[in-house]
Parts: sequence; C-alpha cells; structure tokens
Amino acid sequence: MKEFFEIEPAFNPDARVIVCEGDTLTQLRVLPDNAFRLVVSSPPYNLGKAYEKQVRLQTYLDWQTDIIREMQRVTAENGSIIWQVGNFIDKSEVFPLDIYFYPIFKSFGMQLRNRIVWHFNHGLHASNRFSGRYEVLLWFTKTQQYVFNLDPVRVPSKYPGKLHYKGKKAGQPSGNPLGKNPSDYWTLLCHEWDTGLMDIPNVKANHPEKTVHPCQFPVELIERCLLALTHEQDWVLDPFGGRFSEWHAENPPLWEVGSSTYRKRKSRADTTGMAEKRQSAGKSYMKIVAQYDFNGGKSIVEQKYAFELRQIETVVQSIDSACYMTKRSTEKTMMGKMLFAPIEINKAFRREFNKIGWSNYRVVCEYRYGEFLEGYLPSKNISSKPFRDMDFIKPDIKLGVEVQFGKYAFMVYNVCAKMTIFSNMGIIDTGVEIVPVKHFVDRMSTGVSYFEQFAWDLAHRGISNIDIPVLILGIDA
Repeated sequence: MKEFFEIEPAFNPDARVIVCEGDTLTQLRVLPDNAFRLVVSSPPYNLGKAYEKQVRLQTYLDWQTDIIREMQRVTAENGSIIWQVGNFIDKSEVFPLDIYFYPIFKSFGMQLRNRIVWHFNHGLHASNRFSGRYEVLLWFTKTQQYVFNLDPVRVPSKYPGKLHYKGKKAGQPSGNPLGKNPSDYWTLLCHEWDTGLMDIPNVKANHPEKTVHPCQFPVELIERCLLALTHEQDWVLDPFGGRFSEWHAENPPLWEVGSSTYRKRKSRADTTGMAEKRQSAGKSYMKIVAQYDFNGGKSIVEQKYAFELRQIETVVQSIDSACYMTKRSTEKTMMGKMLFAPIEINKAFRREFNKIGWSNYRVVCEYRYGEFLEGYLPSKNISSKPFRDMDFIKPDIKLGVEVQFGKYAFMVYNVCAKMTIFSNMGIIDTGVEIVPVKHFVDRMSTGVSYFEQFAWDLAHRGISNIDIPVLILGIDA
C-alpha cells in the first residue's frame, strides 16, 4: 500500500516531498548545510537541447563549478553525490564530461569511490565515428565515512546456490547467499535480468516510461543508487529534476513505507508535469486476486511470516506488467495481438526478490545407484552435479517461495514434491506458490497453467501426512 504526501513548493524541514521550480543555483543557495544524504542527478550536457542554450565548454564548466560547490555544501558529512554524465560533442569532436568534472569535484575535497560505466544497447547511430553506447556515473563521497549498503543491490550470482565440494567448507555455500557485488559496469538490456549483472533498460522512444523529456534515463538506475547510498528517512536531492526518475525510485517496493524521503527541484519550467505523465503512462501493476489455503498454509504464513508475506505482496504489486507485453501473436485467432512473455515476467520477479535479500537456493543431488538390477551398468557420465532448487529463500527464514509461469506439472511438483523435499532437509517448513489466474494466462504468449486448475486439483487430491503448509497466490495484471 502506497502513502501519499503533500508536495510543498519551498524548503521545509518537516516536509516529505518538495518540488521547487526555478534556477538551480539560486535554489541551491537557500538550502541548509549538510542536509542531504544523497545528491543525485544528470546535468545538461551543453548540447543545445530544448531546456538549455549551448555555450562555450569553459563557460558551461564554470557554471557547473558554482553548482557543484553548493552541492558539496548541502551534502551530509557521510553523504554522497552521484553525477551521471555523457559526452559534449562539438563539430564531431567528443569531450568526455566525466574527465572534465573530476578535477572540479576534487577541488572541493570530494573523494571518488567509483567511476561506473552505464552501458546500453540502443541509441542514435553515428555516421562518422563509432556509436556511443555508454555513459558514466561518478560517485563521490564528502568524507572517508559514508553510507554504503551492498546487500540491497546485490545481483544474482552466476551459479546461485553453488556449494564448496571439498575441504572444510564442503557442502557450504561458496558465495554470498544474497548474490554478488554488481561491480562498476552496469549492462543495460531491457528485461534481461538473468545475466548476473544489474540490467537496466534505457528509456527508448517506445518505452512505457517515456515522456517528452529528450534525455530521460530509467528509474532502475536511480533506484540502485538510493538503495545503496541512503537509509530510511534520509533526504535526497536532485538539482535537475526534469524526468523525475528519482521520484519514482524514492520509495522502492523493497523498503518499508516511509522510506527515504525525496526532495526534487527543476531547473527549467518546460519539464512541468512530466512526473505526472510518467507515473500514469502505460502502467499496469500486478495484483493478488486469489488465495488457496493448502494444508493450513494461509494462517501459518499470515501469523508466522507476516513480514515476509508483506514483502511478497509488495513485490507482486511493484511489477509493471505492461513492460512485459512484448510478444506479438502469430496465431490466426489473434494475429498481431500483443501478449505477455512469461519468461520475462519470471525474470522480473527474480529481480525484485533479489533486491530484498531473497535468493535462489540449490541443493546438490547425490544419486543412488543401488536400485539398478544386477548386470546393468547405469550411466554416471554427468558433466555437472545435478541439483534441486527453490526459487527464493531468505537467510535464516524457513519460508520457501516459488514463482511458476510454466507448465502445470511444475506447479504440482513444487507443492507436492519439491517443498516436501526441502522441508525434510530442514531448509523450509512452509511454502508460498505464486501462479497466474486464467484471465492473465489468456493474454500470454505460451500456454501455461493457471490458478483455478491448480486449486481444483489440489482440493480433490486431498492432504497427505507428508505435505507441508503452502499458501498459493493467484495474480493478474
């Protein structure tokens, strides 16, 4: 459930959201010292866009120097500045702005922690040089003591659930169960979250988030910065709020309600209303519309795992299904109709769960061969160790979550076999299965099973003495 706050037009330390329209430097000068845990933005690149007038490069840098001086002043002692920049182009010559900005920040005592490369696969094609496909985020801190939360922004490991196979740690996880450090190279491929990197879609012309702003970048880029560099209830400042990306990342679904507050300001009047347009354009968030109580799972989850259930509900509600209606039907009965891509939806769930500390958990299978009849030699040529995995488990929490947008057999296997196996191994004691309802499935590109069929079969199957409690959630878009 989202909270709504009054948007105030001027600085007020008791406010939750402030939007100031005016000259950036003028507005910065009236802000208090050391007030913001994070200052994050992307300044104009001096390209002569609709919101700026192109000037000589040195004139542009002098103007930015005055702004950076004020940003350093208003940044908290343990705070950070994220400055996302690209290139200034003059007569086909490239001037990499991050190189010009570095000595300016250093002159005010700021310390560079990372030069992050933001790579994307789409953009304008150059005819007299190689096409540009990256920009840079400069992360500066004000002092050597600064906020950095790695766990909320970890990404899936290449081999999640991998265990040490020998030595003193044999059988123990070989990596962090929450995932790996996303590094300083962020690959941005739309809806492909299984590469082991923090994949963030750049906002192209037909992207659901696209507004009239000519230099818009995606919410996910800012969301990572907020999760990593702020605490709940911190103030965040954007001196150039044209796209209002930070506004939409301000209360990530992975945080509790009332998390990092956000103060935005705009430097040009022609961006007015873009946040509202972006908020409503093309959004279709998923929702839980049905529940099936298998073996008492509903009451156990609600009572014993109330916080985890709230996280699960928030994850579901945070996924914009419109982003995954990417398949065009070739069937005669609905030729040309746009359909949901189940595989991409599964990846979206993985992305959101991983952000809040849920990760895939694997157990290695040691197959038995004593059951084969005498005289028969079974194949033992297994290139990699077989395993069973649970989609999402939190450390020290015995609740397993499966997201199933696949065949019917997998739904049954999850509840009637896999969850029992993981329970017998002492890993979980209760399960949650997330599946689509029929109305959702009818708009998917591949034939998957659905909640109504699954619930009917479980009701008529009955309960076995080895079944564990499971709450089955039916979702729609």
